[in-house]
Parts: sequence; C-alpha cells; structure tokens
Amino acid sequence: MGDSHSHAIAFETANMLRAGGIGTYFLSYGGCPTLSGFVRADRREAQQCNAYIESMLAYIRDKQIRTVILAARFTQQLEGTGFDNGEGGIEYVSGAYVDLASQPGGPAAQDDPARRARVLERWKIELLALAEEFNVILVHPIPEAGWNVPRALVHRTLYGDSIATPLTTDAAIVRARDKLVNDLFDSLKHPNLYQVKPYDIFCDTKVAGRCLNEWEGDVLYFDDDHLSNAGARWVADAIRPVIRDIFRTN
Repeated sequence: MGDSHSHAIAFETANMLRAGGIGTYFLSYGGCPTLSGFVRADRREAQQCNAYIESMLAYIRDKQIRTVILAARFTQQLEGTGFDNGEGGIEYVSGAYVDLASQPGGPAAQDDPARRARVLERWKIELLALAEEFNVILVHPIPEAGWNVPRALVHRTLYGDSIATPLTTDAAIVRARDKLVNDLFDSLKHPNLYQVKPYDIFCDTKVAGRCLNEWEGDVLYFDDDHLSNAGARWVADAIRPVIRDIFRTN
C-alpha cells in the first residue's frame, strides 16, 4: 500500500511473492499521503486522500490480511520540493507537501519547521499503530535521481554527453535529502515492524559514493524518481528475506 512509489514496486514484488506461493493485494493512490490523518496542501478537496486511506485500511482488516508492505515518497511529502541532484538534474516541484488534517486553519507553510515536526511525530504514531495490527514491512525512501533517467541515457547516446557510465547520482546528496525521514524510521522499534532500506541497495554498493540509476544495461528508473521494473526487482529481492523472517516467527 502507498502512493505511486508503491505502485512502481508492486508488480515485481507480487511476482516474487507469487513464486513463493503467497498471494497479494495492491492498493495505492498516486500523490496521496500514505498514512491516516493527513492532507496534501495543494490538493485538499479534490483527492479525498484520507477517506481513501481509511477505506483501504477497512478493506485490509476485512480481508484479514496479516502483512502490509508500505512504500511511498515520504521525503517529498515532508519537504514539498523536488530533488536537485547537484549535477544538473533538478525536478521542479513545489507545494506537494502534507500536514495534519486536523491542523487549525489548514496546512501551514511549506518551510514551517513546526509542520515538519508534527508530520514526523504523526508518522511515528501511525506506523507504530499499524504494527500493533499487522506485520509492517516499511520501505524507506527510494533514492531519487533528479533527472529523467531514460531521457538522460538517450541524450548521452545520441549526443555524446559527458554523463558518466553508469549513470549515477551523488550518494551524499541523496542521504542528506532523506535524512529526516530515514532517521525517524530507524528510531522506530516494534517486533512487528520490519525495514527495507533502498539506499543500501542502490547507493554506495556497486560504485562508491554514488547511487545507481542504471546498471549493466538495466535502466533502474522510468523517470526521475519512480523505479522501473528492473529497479523494482532489486527492492523485491530485499523484501524476500524479510518475508521469510515473518513466516518463521509467525
């Protein structure tokens, strides 16, 4: 469950689970806050995200689902800005941030530190509450690329751009971008809460100090922040041992 980032990994994750005899449901709403109790500042009336999330949770409970995989573009929800990779890849997004649905007067300013603090605190409350009901596999933020990866690769091929091979982004900039969210998630402790960290999959692995956008002929993103099926398989492979742990202990 989640937003379009969960959508991007759902197909390959479902394939991995199906191969192990495990059925799945996929529930997402692109661009919506992923947890209950939030509104998105720039789409408060049209999206009805909170009502969707509440109905989704009711459906999960009705189906007696025991394990939930949760993925979303949490950093953008917190910051409301696109990613600047520091090397010419800039996603021009502004205003796509969340605040509490109960906030008097509606969402506070995008750069209000009090807003960030209460969003992080409410995420903590909601995630731990979900872990009281379900096994929760929490996928940390997917490293963003900043540039449209397929377009950058085509441009490099056609015009001989001096973009390095393989196409990567600066891991330190990615880490700084996601620090508040990752620090919060790392602080959460619950026996039913399991964590998968895409940074450890894509960054500082094959190329020191860099996050991979492509590898050995596989384009890992289909735009500037959503994983392709090739990239999603890497995340699915990281989810597999977590599922095994859940089955062993439950």
